[in-house]
Amino acid sequence: MDEQLQQLEDRVGRWLDALGLELDYRITRNDEGHVVELRGPDEKLFLEEDGKLLLAFQYLINRVEERHEGPRVILDAGDFRERKRKLLAGMAREAAMRVEKSGHRESLGWFNPYERRLIHLSINDFTELASYSLGRDYEKELFIDRRDNIPRDILEETDRKKERR
Repeated sequence: MDEQLQQLEDRVGRWLDALGLELDYRITRNDEGHVVELRGPDEKLFLEEDGKLLLAFQYLINRVEERHEGPRVILDAGDFRERKRKLLAGMAREAAMRVEKSGHRESLGWFNPYERRLIHLSINDFTELASYSLGRDYEKELFIDRRDNIPRDILEETDRKKERR
C-alpha cells in the first residue's frame, strides 16, 4: 500500500472514531480519486436528507486532503452514488426528450455541484442539446435547451466545461 493511501486510511479511521460511529470502511481507487465506502449500523445517518451529511463530510475530508496534497476523496454509503446517478440520469433524459420535442428551454431546478455534474454528463448524449447552470452559490439552477437557442457566451463556456468532463 502506498504511503498516501495509508495516511488517508489513518485519517478516515480517526475521524470516524472521533465521531463515535459504528462504521467500517474500505478505500479503493478509480479515475476520479479515492472512494471511501462506509458500511455499518450508522451508515443510514449519512443518507438522511438526500445524503447531505455524506456530502458535507466528503467536503471536509477533501479540504484536509488538499492541505496534505492528497487525491480527491469520494464518500459513498448504501450505494448512494449509484442510486443518485440513476435517478438524475433518468430525470435528465426525460427532460431532454421534452426539450427535443418542444424546442423550449427547461429548468430542472437547483442542484449542488455533484448533482449538476451527473446531469451534465447525461445530457452529453444529446447532440442537439446542452445543459448549463446559472447562479453564484453552491446550488445553481440547471437548464436544458437546444444548442441553437443558447446565447453564444453561455454555449462557449458550456463547451469548455464539457471538454473537462
